[in-house]
Amino acid sequence: MASSLDLDKVIAYQAYVQEFAPELIKIAMQGFATAANLSEETDVQGKRTFTIRKSLKRVLKPFTGSYSADADQFDHIPRHLIMSTATAEANVVPSDIRGTYLGGAALPSQETVPAFVTEWIGDFLLRMQVDIEELIWEGDTGESGILGTFNGFSKQIAVAIAASELTEVATGTVTAADVKDQFMSVYRKVSAANRKLGGMKLYTSLANIELYADKYQSDILKFTNPNEVKLTLFGTDCTLVDVPSWEGTDKILVAPQSAMKYGYNNAGRIKTIEQHYHIENSAPVEIGALITTPFDGEIAVNDGF
Repeated sequence: MASSLDLDKVIAYQAYVQEFAPELIKIAMQGFATAANLSEETDVQGKRTFTIRKSLKRVLKPFTGSYSADADQFDHIPRHLIMSTATAEANVVPSDIRGTYLGGAALPSQETVPAFVTEWIGDFLLRMQVDIEELIWEGDTGESGILGTFNGFSKQIAVAIAASELTEVATGTVTAADVKDQFMSVYRKVSAANRKLGGMKLYTSLANIELYADKYQSDILKFTNPNEVKLTLFGTDCTLVDVPSWEGTDKILVAPQSAMKYGYNNAGRIKTIEQHYHIENSAPVEIGALITTPFDGEIAVNDGF
């Protein structure tokens, strides 16, 4: 049964959606599970380019009295956050709930937006968040459907590994006995210079995070505070982040949050169009994802990819 409203009283619904359209889309684009642990890029028009600079050799040399700077001291690498278009669609069909237990909710006054409307919009946005989360992490242009829209973080890691730009740390299956050492071995694969900059995140599944919490409690916290919930790697400021789409996998990624970028175009909004017997709702969005520095020493991954 589709969600619906009385067609004769649809004015309030449309007014609500149209008035708050920009804010409603922002909820979807900023509220998915891992959003707070990624670097958000807003108002991206088509493409945003980041220049990654690598120092290839020393610039300091003995003084000789003559100028002769070496060639190829730095490498400038353009990395592109490219927007792709997707859309969320759902129908509101008024006739579907007439005569059901939701009949009262389908007959709101035109002056008041009923709770039914806001709840329906809430469900619509929550589903968008789930889909956006999966696309950003699991998108693969080799796939069909929405996941084929662009390459998400997982695919970008696989591409970097195949190009020998990123070397996997051999951890094997994440286990209760070894999880602490496995997490730390990946973390320490990031260069010391980059670790010192802070802002590091360890992305993995919730199950793996829970294994780590249990291990940490049994090895350390039982001697100090057995009720503390540990969400950082011991001795570091590296935060553990649950990636929902990685549940059931052994994937581990350590990266600075600043390198994990997702972008969207602020112009997106929910549109409503009244047809003969239903109301069409659509939310076209432009969205993209980019790991700016998928290179050894900058980020680190295990062999779960």
